[in-house]
Amino acid sequence: MQFTYPTLLYGLFLLLIPIIIHLFQLRRFQRVKFTNVAFLKRAKLQTRKSSELKRWLTLITRMLALACMVLAFAQPYSTQKTDRSERENTVIYLDNSFSMQAKGEAGSLLERGIQDLYESVSQADDFQWFTNSDTYTNASVDDFRRQVLQVTYSSAQMSTEQMLLKANQLLGSTAAGNKRLIMITDLHQPLDLPESMRDIQLDLVRLSPVNRNNTSIDTAYLMRSEGEGTRLRAKVSHRGSELSEIPISLFKADTLIAKTAVSLSDSGPVSTGVQSGWINFDLEQYPSFIGRLEINDGGLNYDNSLFFNWGAQNEVSVMIIEESNTDYLLPLYQQQGFQLNRQPADNINFNDISSQDFIVLHELEQIPMSLRNSLIAYYQNGGHLFVIPPELMDRDQYNQLLSALNAGILSSWIPAERNIASINFDHPLFSGVFEREVSNFQYPTVSGYHRYKGSNMSTVISYENGDDFLLAKERLYVSTAPLSADWSTFQFSPLIVPTLFNMAQLSLPNPELYFEIGRTNSFALDISLSQDEILSLQDSLVNFIPLQQAKANSVVLTTTDQPSRAGTYGVYQNDERLKSVSYDYNRNESLLTNAQLPEIEGLNVFDSVPELWQEINERNQVTGYWKWFVIFAVVLLLIEMCILRFIK
Repeated sequence: MQFTYPTLLYGLFLLLIPIIIHLFQLRRFQRVKFTNVAFLKRAKLQTRKSSELKRWLTLITRMLALACMVLAFAQPYSTQKTDRSERENTVIYLDNSFSMQAKGEAGSLLERGIQDLYESVSQADDFQWFTNSDTYTNASVDDFRRQVLQVTYSSAQMSTEQMLLKANQLLGSTAAGNKRLIMITDLHQPLDLPESMRDIQLDLVRLSPVNRNNTSIDTAYLMRSEGEGTRLRAKVSHRGSELSEIPISLFKADTLIAKTAVSLSDSGPVSTGVQSGWINFDLEQYPSFIGRLEINDGGLNYDNSLFFNWGAQNEVSVMIIEESNTDYLLPLYQQQGFQLNRQPADNINFNDISSQDFIVLHELEQIPMSLRNSLIAYYQNGGHLFVIPPELMDRDQYNQLLSALNAGILSSWIPAERNIASINFDHPLFSGVFEREVSNFQYPTVSGYHRYKGSNMSTVISYENGDDFLLAKERLYVSTAPLSADWSTFQFSPLIVPTLFNMAQLSLPNPELYFEIGRTNSFALDISLSQDEILSLQDSLVNFIPLQQAKANSVVLTTTDQPSRAGTYGVYQNDERLKSVSYDYNRNESLLTNAQLPEIEGLNVFDSVPELWQEINERNQVTGYWKWFVIFAVVLLLIEMCILRFIK
């Protein structure tokens, strides 16, 4: 039992007053002599016993009545809270990821959760709430009901660490008040909560789908060959109860051009319940294509479509400034998609430098000041540069160039044979090149190299002793060894093709078949813009301006948070559509897993929002007893009156 005004309980000391009056009241009796007092002695004894009983009954009823009145004014009550006056800070996390599209007993899990929240909250509730994509602070109940009905599915996913960090930010750093975090989710990914969350009350509403069957279009890519032309190859996966095949449709814009069935088979251990199948579409007659693949199933909707497109590719301008034989580079840069410009070191057209996408500085013995200044300005304006030093070089001139680019120095020549033995497979140069990390690769060798000194560049390829062979920093690449056949076997190694090819391709990246939403994606357009011109991405519903970097003859566009909706968007210069770019959701949530609940002390788990709110209301319910104590006081006063009236 708790009290609204506990200080009034000091009034119980007033009970000492009737005790003092009754126990310490002195009465003096005057003796009166009679001739015969035998009868009076008996009567006096009976009167004293009755008076003593009456006095004790009056004392007890009066003390109880006074105690009840004091308790009534203190307003006693009972509740599950330890302190009624302590404010309860509540934060609600509503999972709106795509896995919440799964069907429950009453519609999708997200729609059911939204409806239950709308109906459960009352005017007495005070909370803040957030989803994977939005945050709402100090929301009134009316605002909450309006906002929660506008929640839609989001491709953003929030880890447990991110969720707890956001909740702590909303709850505040103050220790005052009780803190409660309510998590409404399907528990698609493991809930990695700390073992002890003593300062926060954790309530988990775990929403479960009726079944976990789902079919998705996982990926697609182009295959080009001289004999078979262009083919689109797509993978479809099914998780859940066994399925032999599923229809898939191919659209060009909004026109259906092909429909077939994908045969599914087990693609892993039978216990996983995952089936998959591949399908090919012959698109040789289409030089460009804006389309989508589509399936229909009873599971999640977000992974039933995959948007893609391809068209004319950018032509990368490559300049080779040479002082030695560079014929081994010609097969790489004289093919379709490249425009090669070879410049001898003693007769460079400096006007061409600014218009290049990628420049190879190939084994120049000297770098004159005019060339050095041109290369520095070129790099600072967004150009890509590859520096290949010879054995004999003007070290000061090379280091002046590298130092100006904040790239360290080449300190000394090491005349020793070294095997090139280590590759940084995570570097963007080798993205998609290797299916897995290989250790038995036939690595090339060098007969000598310059030792690199510095810390501003990352290692791409290194020697067996740990020294650097190829370094990279943003748009700058530096080889520590000559690549000519006299000093290296690198030009005969298969590794040269992806390395040098991707260096050039990254200088003017083409849009991929489709980009993944939620990642940082970059692509370039081979156009020139005036100073105030900008490009925008738009479709029928969305129009936004991406991050863009203008170069001399190209523009690099970068998207991060936008777009947030899958589809094919046009790149516009004013009202002119220059290129198309497709974006799709990642498929991380296509597999409807059932994560295990963590064993955390104090974690309360509920199957529905109404069940949770019933527990909250019961916990917050306050039962007052002051009326009963008023009744008891009145009854005791009546009893006292009866005692005084009827007991003689």
